[in-house]
Amino acid sequence: MAHIEEDRLDHLRTEVENISRTLGAQHGVGSTRDELLHSARRIVAFIDSMHISQEPRIERKQLELIEALQNLAYYDADSGGVKDLAEWCMQKWLTVLEEDPENWQALKGLGHAWLFKSQVSLAKIHGKEESAVSTMELPRPSSGEHHSKMDDENVLHGADYVEARGTLQPSTEYFSRAVRAAEKKHELTGELLVLAAESFMSLGNVSYPDTSMQYFTQAVEYLRMAEAIPGYSLPAHLSQYLQEYGRLIP
Repeated sequence: MAHIEEDRLDHLRTEVENISRTLGAQHGVGSTRDELLHSARRIVAFIDSMHISQEPRIERKQLELIEALQNLAYYDADSGGVKDLAEWCMQKWLTVLEEDPENWQALKGLGHAWLFKSQVSLAKIHGKEESAVSTMELPRPSSGEHHSKMDDENVLHGADYVEARGTLQPSTEYFSRAVRAAEKKHELTGELLVLAAESFMSLGNVSYPDTSMQYFTQAVEYLRMAEAIPGYSLPAHLSQYLQEYGRLIP
């Protein structure tokens, strides 16, 4: 019976991932978008009919399915995502944490949700600043090189920067908790550490100079931890970042 349940969850996750890819390829417009999102909402309704399992393997697959739905909800994160799906995912993570405050997958899910939310304000910053900041760019924590325009307090007081910090702060907090919880269970993954690092890098990029270095330092620490995991390789841009700027941080 458990095997059948696992297969069903795997099938649903594959379906969700296919929907995400199709939405991204078609830029999510027109009737096709509505049909695809209807399919996603049908899967949500199915999950709502279930309880989170106490059996570890099934619970893990349920949480992986919620994670896939969250990625789908933010297939176009710069626009704010599909709000009802995004909110549903966040509520699911919070429900899991009520039962298990140390569930690192749920903590990771919430950290990623807030990181996704930050993309709206980061996209606006990217559109206004030549030295834009996004989670996909290489931030530069060294003094004198880091975003001269951002060093201007008037810019950092701007609404987009305030909003970015307001979403990235909870993101980094949840990711930090996720890392600690995963470490305790000896389940730490490179993917989790990279997401946590990107969240801290982004927060450092939109923060005031007197606090930004602590965020970059934490990001480097997470990247070093990820690099040390046997069999895991950092994405090329983060490996380059660590080589160039990691030496500046003890």
